[in-house]
Amino acid sequence: MEVAKEQPAVDLWYVRLPLVARRLGPRPFLALTDGLYVAAWPRAAAVLTPLALLIGLFLGALHPGFRQVFSQSWPMLILAVLLGVMSGHLGALFLLGFAVGDFFLWHTEWLYRGSLLQNLFRIRLPLLIEYALLAFMTTGVALGTKSLLVQLRPPASWPAAVRRAAAFGGHLLLTLLLVFLWTQVVPILIRPVFTWTGGSPPVDAMEILQRGSWPLLLVAALASLARMALQQRALSQPALRARLDRLEATLAAATPSPPLASPLPPIAAVALGALWATLMLSGVLEAWWQALILLIVLLALHAARAGLLPLPLQGWAALVSRVPAVARLATGIVVVAVLSRLLLGGLLNRTNSFWPILLVTILALFVFYLLDPLPAARAAGQRDVEAS
Repeated sequence: MEVAKEQPAVDLWYVRLPLVARRLGPRPFLALTDGLYVAAWPRAAAVLTPLALLIGLFLGALHPGFRQVFSQSWPMLILAVLLGVMSGHLGALFLLGFAVGDFFLWHTEWLYRGSLLQNLFRIRLPLLIEYALLAFMTTGVALGTKSLLVQLRPPASWPAAVRRAAAFGGHLLLTLLLVFLWTQVVPILIRPVFTWTGGSPPVDAMEILQRGSWPLLLVAALASLARMALQQRALSQPALRARLDRLEATLAAATPSPPLASPLPPIAAVALGALWATLMLSGVLEAWWQALILLIVLLALHAARAGLLPLPLQGWAALVSRVPAVARLATGIVVVAVLSRLLLGGLLNRTNSFWPILLVTILALFVFYLLDPLPAARAAGQRDVEAS
């Protein structure tokens, strides 16, 4: 049969690869199993996955039409949005190809001012920030939309057509929200690629996202509707549904392989998480003392969320846990937007420094922490909700 000839390629990309990636942690596994509906069409799945990888490798190795970062290129941005919304699996392979091509084939110089260490710190480390920002679009948007949408599942008593329309509309709105947020933060957070070598970000590295984000939102909208339509078709046709059921059963039945690294002690995990978050937010920093302040804030918040820093928030956590995460996200965005308008307008007119943005960033971290408090307390709150 035609399908049988192509099934080994589908198994390679959609079963074996995710199971190998699971050894790195849950997030790579979730990314590579998002968009499993594509495998309902084996021929397309067997072609699209390696194609996404090769296109990413081509763009990373040759940088056609842009010199430094992905935000300078319309085709790069459109592909990232299209693939990231349609399938976290395709987005992850595209990201992997781009990162490998960019890190090893485009940036071939391993010395900066004669020093390998300087190169690693000033050039290679900021590249990781760039890839992480791209990863939010190519995998994070799809996973985030899915996790938020599942909390808004309409009641089974609604007519099927109404539930289908609600699913389409919810996926569309959440996707547009996350893509819009991405377009707003990338121009600021990608700055270390330029500033850590003493330069300044060129206008074209920020202009597309700051002034021309609406075409990307249009691409995201079309990709969202296309994804939902294809998923609906794959689930409604018995032959297509059977292929997906087989893949899902194979993934579920696979014996978990031991992780490549042992879990870190809680304190080490908190410290590493805070350091990584400080690195990701370094685009709003201008001096070491600002980095130190941000690191201390992040250490405190990470420790509180991990339960290592006891705070009397159990009652508050139980209360906010009754509110769907999407509502808390929207509330946080509104509160941060109001704070930004109240604080940044006057402060930015008085200084050329980034410290007002750092101030708003720290306030935003506290706002979102209060909307997503201690996991233990949140779990207790959830049990109270279920018991009530």
